Amino acid sequence: MAVFCKKIDFKMEEENMVSVWIGNFDSEEQFFKYIYFYYNENGNPSSSFTDDFGINYYNEDFQEAVFSNDLSKEIEGLSYAESFVTHLENTNLSKYNSLLCLYDFDYKHSISKSALVFVGSYPYLKN
Repeated sequence: MAVFCKKIDFKMEEENMVSVWIGNFDSEEQFFKYIYFYYNENGNPSSSFTDDFGINYYNEDFQEAVFSNDLSKEIEGLSYAESFVTHLENTNLSKYNSLLCLYDFDYKHSISKSALVFVGSYPYLKN
């Protein structure tokens, strides 16, 4: 269910912060289609994800996305996971099959009706 909200006009880039979302999708293709950018009629990058969460832009080079029936196992393979995974210990990852991390990004809002659920923003350390 897509919920369209006004794009938020301030920068959310913040070094050494990671923002994390989780959700369920019917397929890996559906998940990646939801998060990947396309260019709108004005030539600006957009995605269903950015539209749903009111995000103007983030650098795709600092994004990691995982689709798996065992996110608890897969999360250990994420970049810098050892520095922020403890923040996710109270999240029941077994209920979800999709995870999105945006590094150097500090999302501070709450949108409840989307294909993904915002878990939180956490400090992380670059190795």
